[in-house]
Amino acid sequence: IVFNATPTIKLIHSLSNLTFLIMTNKEIYMFCKDHQDSRM
Repeated sequence: IVFNATPTIKLIHSLSNLTFLIMTNKEIYMFCKDHQDSRM
């Protein structure tokens, strides 16, 4: 059971990391966009 569960845990971990990176990039993008708008 442990052997079968390990790939699933790794997959979930990878997906959560990917989601975190996407959300972080989106926040950085929005921050830069707001910063550019305020300078103009």
